[in-house]
Amino acid sequence: MEENSLGPTGAAHVASALEKLLRLKRLWLADNAFGPEGAEVLSRPLGQLTHLELLSLAENALGAAGAPPVASALERLTRLKDLRLFDNAFGPEGAEALSGPLGRLTLLEVLNLGGNALGAAGAPPVAS
Repeated sequence: MEENSLGPTGAAHVASALEKLLRLKRLWLADNAFGPEGAEVLSRPLGQLTHLELLSLAENALGAAGAPPVASALERLTRLKDLRLFDNAFGPEGAEALSGPLGRLTLLEVLNLGGNALGAAGAPPVAS
């Protein structure tokens, strides 16, 4: 479902559908302009997809405010091997919010956080 410009309203429809797809292993939701509101709506259903191995939420303009809901979902996605969160403008604040869950994704093989303006302040939380 990449590149569909769904926005926050579309995120609500996706969230509803995800509640029925609990055994999903790969989910591509990049470039849908969800914004922080969409991240909030998607957080709970994403967190229920405990079989996910690949998640792409790249290019969704989530911003620093969208990082905590994403982090909340990531807490429960312990099977993730591939996580793509690039180009979301998380900044250092978003990096801080994501740092805890990222450190617990022990099966992770691919992580793309490029284009998030993490800066020098955002690097240490993500690296730890």
